[in-house]
Amino acid sequence: MRRKISVTEQNIASIPLSWLTVRYGQLKKQLRTTITPELVQESSLIATYMAESGNGFDDFYAGAEQVELNIPQTKKEEYVPLVEELLEQYFLNTKRKRKLELDLETIQSQLALPAMTASYSGMSGSGGPASPIEAEYIRKEQRMTNKAQEIADLDIEIDEMDRALSRLSSEQSDLIKKRYLVREKPYDYELLEHMLYNRQKYFQLKHNALCKIASSLKII
Repeated sequence: MRRKISVTEQNIASIPLSWLTVRYGQLKKQLRTTITPELVQESSLIATYMAESGNGFDDFYAGAEQVELNIPQTKKEEYVPLVEELLEQYFLNTKRKRKLELDLETIQSQLALPAMTASYSGMSGSGGPASPIEAEYIRKEQRMTNKAQEIADLDIEIDEMDRALSRLSSEQSDLIKKRYLVREKPYDYELLEHMLYNRQKYFQLKHNALCKIASSLKII
């Protein structure tokens, strides 16, 4: 399930149970810090649907530790699309993190400008209305704080996949990067034409790499 897709009454029946489990875990995690009617409604919708269809969440989790960490336990025949989706999320997260880091550097350089620092340091701090320069300085500091927090949140999601990818062989890692961690994702037959593997070795490498990632993430 892509990050931009939300579960609704209209699409819930078409979403694989394993993906519903992942989405439910994401919602439970978000609800620990942010409670909105939309999140509560979506979470309740998934829980009700699973209960009514006779598919409890216990079948998808292996033990209390996985329940606490919201790690889905997916059937083996379902792990490939789930791993591919997680790789897509990882790619988007790393891309977003790089942009945030560049934004942070830009704001930091702006705050370090002599005109800005001199003007801000010379303020009396009398408690009166903030001057335009002071207000701008405060806004930039708040933007820095927000971006730094978003980077920290992304790091939590990125680190888990980083650890999984670090377990791949050099050949497996190269294939995964070229197949999934690019903006324009090629089809297998397109990538196969540019790699020095025969068809059998290519698909064996791909299978083993996805299986190893799934195992590292405790999906299988």
